[in-house]
Amino acid sequence: MMRLLSILFGVLLLPSVGMPSAEAGTLEQIIHKKEFKICVNRHALPFSEYDSPTPGAHVEMAELFARELGVSLTFSWITFRYRAKYKQCDAFMGTAVLGEEGFVKRTNPYLNVKMYVVSKPGLKINTLDDFDGLKVATPSASLAHTVFVNRPKVEIFVSMPKDKEMLDALVSGRVDAAIVSNVGVGWYKKSNPGVEFELTSAEFVHSAAESLHSFNGYPMAIGFRKSDSAMVVKANEILKKITSNGELAKILEKYGLDLN
Repeated sequence: MMRLLSILFGVLLLPSVGMPSAEAGTLEQIIHKKEFKICVNRHALPFSEYDSPTPGAHVEMAELFARELGVSLTFSWITFRYRAKYKQCDAFMGTAVLGEEGFVKRTNPYLNVKMYVVSKPGLKINTLDDFDGLKVATPSASLAHTVFVNRPKVEIFVSMPKDKEMLDALVSGRVDAAIVSNVGVGWYKKSNPGVEFELTSAEFVHSAAESLHSFNGYPMAIGFRKSDSAMVVKANEILKKITSNGELAKILEKYGLDLN
Protein backbone atom coordinates (compact mmCIF):
# COMPACT_ATOMS: atom_id res chain seq x y z
CA MET A 1 0.00 0.00 0.00
CA MET A 2 2.81 2.45 0.87
CA ARG A 3 4.43 1.85 -2.53
CA LEU A 4 1.14 2.57 -4.23
CA LEU A 5 0.73 5.83 -2.31
CA SER A 6 4.24 6.90 -3.27
CA ILE A 7 3.45 6.34 -6.93
CA LEU A 8 0.13 8.16 -6.60
CA PHE A 9 1.57 11.39 -5.30
CA GLY A 10 4.72 11.46 -7.39
CA VAL A 11 6.86 13.17 -4.75
CA LEU A 12 8.86 11.19 -2.19
CA LEU A 13 7.05 12.31 0.92
CA LEU A 14 6.53 9.10 2.82
CA PRO A 15 8.75 7.91 5.70
CA SER A 16 11.02 4.97 4.94
CA VAL A 17 9.66 2.77 7.70
CA GLY A 18 11.84 -0.06 8.90
CA MET A 19 15.11 0.97 7.23
CA PRO A 20 18.38 1.10 9.17
CA SER A 21 19.55 4.59 9.95
CA ALA A 22 22.70 6.51 10.69
CA GLU A 23 22.93 8.85 13.67
CA ALA A 24 20.38 11.64 13.73
CA GLY A 25 19.86 14.31 16.33
CA THR A 26 17.72 14.63 19.41
CA LEU A 27 16.93 18.20 20.44
CA GLU A 28 19.85 18.22 22.88
CA GLN A 29 22.25 16.88 20.24
CA ILE A 30 21.15 19.41 17.62
CA ILE A 31 21.62 22.28 20.06
CA HIS A 32 25.00 20.88 21.15
CA LYS A 33 26.38 20.48 17.62
CA LYS A 34 24.81 23.83 16.64
CA GLU A 35 23.55 22.39 13.38
CA PHE A 36 20.17 21.35 11.98
CA LYS A 37 20.55 19.09 8.96
CA ILE A 38 17.69 18.25 6.62
CA CYS A 39 17.39 15.88 3.67
CA VAL A 40 15.58 17.36 0.68
CA ASN A 41 14.86 16.22 -2.84
CA ARG A 42 16.99 17.83 -5.56
CA HIS A 43 14.08 18.29 -7.95
CA ALA A 44 10.76 18.59 -6.13
CA LEU A 45 9.37 22.11 -6.47
CA PRO A 46 7.38 23.62 -4.86
CA PHE A 47 9.08 21.93 -1.91
CA SER A 48 12.74 21.96 -2.87
CA GLU A 49 15.09 22.52 -5.79
CA TYR A 50 18.89 22.32 -5.89
CA ASP A 51 20.83 25.44 -6.91
CA SER A 52 17.74 27.50 -7.68
CA PRO A 53 16.71 31.12 -6.95
CA THR A 54 13.47 29.60 -5.64
CA PRO A 55 14.83 26.92 -3.27
CA GLY A 56 11.40 25.66 -2.23
CA ALA A 57 8.97 25.86 0.68
CA HIS A 58 10.70 23.14 2.70
CA VAL A 59 14.06 24.85 2.45
CA GLU A 60 12.64 28.21 3.54
CA MET A 61 10.73 26.55 6.38
CA ALA A 62 13.93 24.85 7.54
CA GLU A 63 15.67 28.23 7.62
CA LEU A 64 13.03 29.47 10.07
CA PHE A 65 13.44 26.37 12.24
CA ALA A 66 17.22 26.75 12.35
CA ARG A 67 16.77 30.39 13.32
CA GLU A 68 14.41 29.50 16.16
CA LEU A 69 16.72 26.74 17.37
CA GLY A 70 19.68 29.13 17.27
CA VAL A 71 21.75 26.83 15.06
CA SER A 72 23.04 26.73 11.49
CA LEU A 73 21.20 24.92 8.69
CA THR A 74 22.82 22.39 6.38
CA PHE A 75 21.37 20.27 3.58
CA SER A 76 21.78 16.88 2.01
CA TRP A 77 20.32 16.98 -1.48
CA ILE A 78 19.01 13.55 -2.33
CA THR A 79 16.83 12.08 -5.05
CA PHE A 80 15.56 9.03 -3.19
CA ARG A 81 14.49 9.11 0.44
CA TYR A 82 16.29 5.89 1.39
CA ARG A 83 19.58 7.76 0.85
CA ALA A 84 18.91 9.70 4.06
CA LYS A 85 20.29 6.80 6.07
CA TYR A 86 23.74 7.58 4.66
CA LYS A 87 23.53 11.34 5.21
CA GLN A 88 22.85 11.61 8.98
CA CYS A 89 19.92 13.97 8.38
CA ASP A 90 17.93 15.17 11.36
CA ALA A 91 14.66 15.77 9.56
CA PHE A 92 12.46 15.66 6.51
CA MET A 93 10.44 18.86 6.25
CA GLY A 94 7.63 16.97 4.52
CA THR A 95 6.36 13.60 5.76
CA ALA A 96 2.97 12.01 5.20
CA VAL A 97 0.93 11.41 8.32
CA LEU A 98 -0.18 7.86 7.57
CA GLY A 99 -0.07 4.81 9.81
CA GLU A 100 2.39 4.30 12.65
CA GLU A 101 5.32 6.66 13.19
CA GLY A 102 8.08 4.04 13.09
CA PHE A 103 11.43 5.70 13.74
CA VAL A 104 10.28 8.98 12.16
CA LYS A 105 8.65 11.17 14.80
CA ARG A 106 6.14 13.64 13.39
CA THR A 107 4.98 17.13 14.28
CA ASN A 108 1.44 18.39 14.02
CA PRO A 109 0.39 18.66 10.35
CA TYR A 110 0.85 22.01 8.64
CA LEU A 111 -0.46 21.20 5.14
CA ASN A 112 -3.10 18.94 3.59
CA VAL A 113 -2.20 17.26 0.31
CA LYS A 114 -5.33 16.52 -1.73
CA MET A 115 -6.01 15.12 -5.17
CA TYR A 116 -8.07 16.90 -7.81
CA VAL A 117 -9.58 16.22 -11.18
CA VAL A 118 -8.13 19.04 -13.27
CA SER A 119 -9.72 19.76 -16.65
CA LYS A 120 -9.63 22.43 -19.29
CA PRO A 121 -11.86 25.49 -18.75
CA GLY A 122 -15.53 24.78 -19.39
CA LEU A 123 -15.17 21.01 -19.00
CA LYS A 124 -16.79 20.08 -15.70
CA ILE A 125 -16.21 16.54 -14.44
CA ASN A 126 -18.22 15.39 -11.43
CA THR A 127 -18.89 11.69 -12.08
CA LEU A 128 -17.00 8.75 -13.53
CA ASP A 129 -19.31 8.80 -16.56
CA ASP A 130 -18.06 12.31 -17.33
CA PHE A 131 -14.63 10.84 -18.17
CA ASP A 132 -16.04 8.69 -20.98
CA GLY A 133 -14.62 9.74 -24.34
CA LEU A 134 -11.87 11.84 -22.74
CA LYS A 135 -8.08 11.61 -22.70
CA VAL A 136 -7.02 11.45 -19.04
CA ALA A 137 -3.52 11.66 -17.54
CA THR A 138 -2.78 9.91 -14.25
CA PRO A 139 0.35 8.35 -12.70
CA SER A 140 0.90 4.71 -13.60
CA ALA A 141 -0.36 2.22 -10.98
CA SER A 142 -2.12 4.99 -9.04
CA LEU A 143 -5.58 4.49 -7.53
CA ALA A 144 -7.10 6.52 -10.34
CA HIS A 145 -5.33 4.33 -12.88
CA THR A 146 -6.88 1.21 -11.36
CA VAL A 147 -10.30 2.80 -11.77
CA PHE A 148 -9.84 3.96 -15.36
CA VAL A 149 -8.51 0.63 -16.67
CA ASN A 150 -12.01 -0.71 -16.06
CA ARG A 151 -13.57 2.03 -18.16
CA PRO A 152 -12.87 1.24 -21.83
CA LYS A 153 -14.26 4.57 -23.03
CA VAL A 154 -11.49 6.47 -21.19
CA GLU A 155 -8.17 6.91 -23.01
CA ILE A 156 -5.51 6.75 -20.28
CA PHE A 157 -2.10 8.43 -20.39
CA VAL A 158 0.32 7.11 -17.73
CA SER A 159 3.72 8.17 -19.09
CA MET A 160 3.80 11.46 -17.17
CA PRO A 161 4.63 10.81 -13.49
CA LYS A 162 4.96 14.47 -12.45
CA ASP A 163 2.15 16.94 -11.89
CA LYS A 164 3.84 19.52 -14.11
CA GLU A 165 4.06 17.10 -17.03
CA MET A 166 0.38 16.26 -16.77
CA LEU A 167 -0.63 19.91 -16.49
CA ASP A 168 1.57 20.84 -19.46
CA ALA A 169 -0.22 18.14 -21.45
CA LEU A 170 -3.57 19.56 -20.36
CA VAL A 171 -2.63 23.10 -21.36
CA SER A 172 -1.31 21.96 -24.74
CA GLY A 173 -4.46 19.95 -25.44
CA ARG A 174 -2.80 16.54 -25.48
CA VAL A 175 -5.19 15.45 -22.72
CA ASP A 176 -8.58 16.67 -21.56
CA ALA A 177 -8.14 16.03 -17.84
CA ALA A 178 -5.58 14.92 -15.25
CA ILE A 179 -5.53 13.66 -11.68
CA VAL A 180 -3.18 16.06 -9.92
CA SER A 181 -2.43 17.16 -6.35
CA ASN A 182 -3.35 20.58 -5.00
CA VAL A 183 0.40 21.07 -4.46
CA GLY A 184 1.06 20.57 -8.17
CA VAL A 185 -1.82 22.79 -9.25
CA GLY A 186 -0.85 25.59 -6.88
CA TRP A 187 2.78 25.69 -8.00
CA TYR A 188 1.83 25.42 -11.67
CA LYS A 189 -0.45 28.45 -11.38
CA LYS A 190 2.31 30.40 -9.62
CA SER A 191 4.76 29.48 -12.38
CA ASN A 192 2.27 30.14 -15.18
CA PRO A 193 0.26 33.28 -14.34
CA GLY A 194 -3.08 33.46 -16.08
CA VAL A 195 -3.54 29.73 -16.65
CA GLU A 196 -7.05 28.53 -15.80
CA PHE A 197 -8.38 25.10 -14.88
CA GLU A 198 -11.59 23.48 -13.74
CA LEU A 199 -11.00 21.78 -10.37
CA THR A 200 -13.03 19.04 -8.70
CA SER A 201 -12.08 16.88 -5.74
CA ALA A 202 -10.92 13.45 -6.96
CA GLU A 203 -12.51 11.70 -4.00
CA PHE A 204 -15.31 10.35 -6.19
CA VAL A 205 -12.65 8.72 -8.40
CA HIS A 206 -10.67 7.15 -5.58
CA SER A 207 -13.76 5.96 -3.73
CA ALA A 208 -14.42 3.72 -6.73
CA ALA A 209 -11.19 1.81 -5.96
CA GLU A 210 -12.21 -1.03 -3.65
CA SER A 211 -8.85 -1.06 -1.83
CA LEU A 212 -9.08 2.41 -0.28
CA HIS A 213 -12.55 3.93 -0.03
CA SER A 214 -12.64 7.72 0.16
CA PHE A 215 -8.86 8.04 0.30
CA ASN A 216 -7.98 11.33 -1.34
CA GLY A 217 -4.86 12.70 0.28
CA TYR A 218 -2.99 13.01 3.54
CA PRO A 219 -1.81 15.58 6.10
CA MET A 220 1.83 16.63 5.83
CA ALA A 221 4.05 17.15 8.86
CA ILE A 222 7.75 17.50 9.65
CA GLY A 223 9.45 14.18 10.37
CA PHE A 224 12.45 13.78 12.69
CA ARG A 225 14.70 10.76 12.22
CA LYS A 226 15.83 8.86 15.32
CA SER A 227 14.91 11.84 17.47
CA ASP A 228 13.04 12.31 20.73
CA SER A 229 9.76 13.68 22.02
CA ALA A 230 11.49 16.87 23.18
CA MET A 231 12.37 17.67 19.57
CA VAL A 232 8.75 17.19 18.49
CA VAL A 233 7.49 19.40 21.32
CA LYS A 234 9.96 22.12 20.36
CA ALA A 235 9.13 21.81 16.66
CA ASN A 236 5.42 22.12 17.38
CA GLU A 237 6.13 25.27 19.38
CA ILE A 238 8.04 26.70 16.41
CA LEU A 239 5.25 25.71 14.02
CA LYS A 240 2.73 27.46 16.25
CA LYS A 241 4.87 30.60 16.39
CA ILE A 242 5.53 30.89 12.64
CA THR A 243 1.86 30.16 11.95
CA SER A 244 0.67 32.83 14.38
CA ASN A 245 3.06 35.51 13.10
CA GLY A 246 2.25 34.75 9.45
CA GLU A 247 5.72 33.62 8.39
CA LEU A 248 4.61 30.12 7.44
CA ALA A 249 1.62 31.34 5.41
CA LYS A 250 3.89 33.78 3.56
CA ILE A 251 6.26 30.99 2.54
CA LEU A 252 3.49 28.64 1.47
CA GLU A 253 1.71 31.37 -0.50
CA LYS A 254 4.96 32.10 -2.35
CA TYR A 255 4.82 28.55 -3.73
CA GLY A 256 1.09 28.42 -4.38
CA LEU A 257 0.26 26.47 -1.19
CA ASP A 258 -2.22 27.08 1.61
CA LEU A 259 -2.18 26.31 5.32
CA ASN A 260 -4.37 23.33 6.26
